[in-house]
Amino acid sequence: MRLAREDLPILSIALECGYGSIGPFNRAFRQRFGMTPTEYRAAARMERHRQAT
Repeated sequence: MRLAREDLPILSIALECGYGSIGPFNRAFRQRFGMTPTEYRAAARMERHRQAT
C-alpha cells in the first residue's frame, strides 16, 4: 500500500485518490480500515522494524 511509503505525503495520496482534501480521505480510510492513515503508517513502520530485528 502506498501509505506505507513514508516519502509520500498523505495529502498527495488523498489527492491522487480523488479526494479534494485530507478530511474526507481520513474519514473514509478510518471507516474502511479502523484507523487513520497516520496510524496505519505508524503501524507499518513498527512492523518493518519488528521484522528487521
